[in-house]
Order: sequence, then C-alpha cells, then structure tokens
Amino acid sequence: MASDRFSGRRVILTRPPDRASGLATRLHKAGATVLAIPMIRIGPPADSAPLEAALLQWNHYHWTVFTSPAAVESVAQRRTDWPPAPRLAAIGPRTAEALKRLARAPDLEAQTASASGLLAEPEISGDLSGLRFLLPVSNRARSELGDGLQDRGATVTSVVAYRTEPRERLEDEVIDELLQHDAHAIVFASPSAVEAWSALAVSHGLDAMLNSARAISIGPTTSAALRARGLTPSAEAALPGDDGLWQALCEALPLVDPSS
Repeated sequence: MASDRFSGRRVILTRPPDRASGLATRLHKAGATVLAIPMIRIGPPADSAPLEAALLQWNHYHWTVFTSPAAVESVAQRRTDWPPAPRLAAIGPRTAEALKRLARAPDLEAQTASASGLLAEPEISGDLSGLRFLLPVSNRARSELGDGLQDRGATVTSVVAYRTEPRERLEDEVIDELLQHDAHAIVFASPSAVEAWSALAVSHGLDAMLNSARAISIGPTTSAALRARGLTPSAEAALPGDDGLWQALCEALPLVDPSS
C-alpha cells in the first residue's frame, strides 16, 4: 500500500468511533484527511426487561442469532455464563470476533454479511419447524431476518438488546469544515447512518456536498437506503468489514479529482 494512496482526499466516516478507528488509521497512513462524524449513538435499551427475561430462558432456544457486535456486548453485560445449549450464529466478521472475544466462537457465520446471507446458509435454509430462535437486535432493526426464519416454520423471539439513536445536530465547527472543504467520499456502514446523514444534510444546507461526494456503502442494505434517498452508491463493499470498505474506497476515489 503506497503511503500516499489517498493523498489529497477527504473522507468522512459516519460510524461510531469504536467501529471506525481501524479504517480511520489505515486512511491516515495512506495520506487521507479523515473526518469522523458519527451519525448514530449506541446505548442501552429503553426497557431491558424483555431481553433479561429471554436470557433467563436462554436454554429454551435452539439458536441465538447476533447481527452486530453491539448485540453481543449487550448480552455479555448481562450474562457471563453463556450456556452451551443454544447454537450461536453471527452476521459479519466483527460480530463473530465479538463472540469469540466475549463468549465463544459462533457455530455459524454467514458467508455474506447480511440477513439474506444468513438465511442462505445451508444449516438454516430448509424447514425450521419446531426450532426456536432468539434475536437480540437494535430498536431500529429491520424485520427481514425474523420474517425469513418464520416463513420457514421457526418460532422467533426478537428482543431489543441496544438502542440506536440518530445524531440530531451538527456543531457549528463541523458545518463550517464541511462547507469550506468538500469531501471526496462519505462512508456509510448502516441504513441508520444514511437516514441520519440525509436528514442533517437537508437541515444544514449540505445537500450539494452530499450529492457531489462519493457515497461508499458497506453492503446491499445500506446501498438500498442510499438509493431510497436518491443517492447512487459509487462503490459497495464486496467483502465484510474494513477490508471491504477499503477496497470500495480504492474503486471509487480514482474517479475523483483530488485537486477539486
């Protein structure tokens, strides 16, 4: 990797700091100017009782499916004694890594980091009648995974394990920075980040910058959220995690004039 691969490029990362640090470091080393402007904040559920009740009956389930590191961390805060009975499934390498770090390796990791990717895995692609699935999810989680499992006969319990809150305002200094220096790329790692950024761009008069910057998407669901707001993803990560985003940035940014 050339040390000046992204020299002159300005890249906005919209992930929470603890999720964005790896890619940010890599971009800095490659000469990019990185603006960390997280669009979502992760917090505890407004009501943790349903999650805690489900965990009291954890042995009752055949599978527990984790869709994000935040879900793993939320459960780990409440249970240190993870029972061996429910099999663990993970969507995405960061989720699998969180399970390995806080509990044990997942029994199943989706080859494609999405709900549809997990549903395509042979172990759960057939008749699931009689099987019970626990899904610890965000308060803003989409229903694709639960619906897909139920369509195959599974009994699904979805409980809010953490809360995702959109950023509601941009500080004056952030707005000034964005107005004075156009970004070459904005990296989106979730539909929630797309929604929050789009709302803030409109409310703060940043529409032109949003439309001119290259939108980099972490995957199909995030790309769909961009298109729903009239934005075309310039590149979509083909691999999960930071490696996929890095490759997507490499694909998109050569199309940008760094002197602009």
